Amino acid sequence: MTDRADVARARTKSEIARAQMMGTFDALRIRMRPINLASDAAESARRTAIRKPVMVAGVIGAAAALFFARPAYGALRRRRSKRVATAAGAKRSER
Repeated sequence: MTDRADVARARTKSEIARAQMMGTFDALRIRMRPINLASDAAESARRTAIRKPVMVAGVIGAAAALFFARPAYGALRRRRSKRVATAAGAKRSER
């Protein structure tokens, strides 16, 4: 049979485990705040830029290419659609 001392020890152990778990939960909650996540990401990007500047330049270059390619692609599409429309109009007028 279990006596009162065993119950008290089990209760104490569970309270200690609960306190440790809550401490871990609080630490995770603080780390997962958006401002802390953004700060960690910025620090990581800074360290990467210092260690691997060529890689960072490549990523920035690719992002810039995508950013500037979109308007250029749109202009080419508009130009092509005008040519196709003009060619289609010319074919209709031949009939």
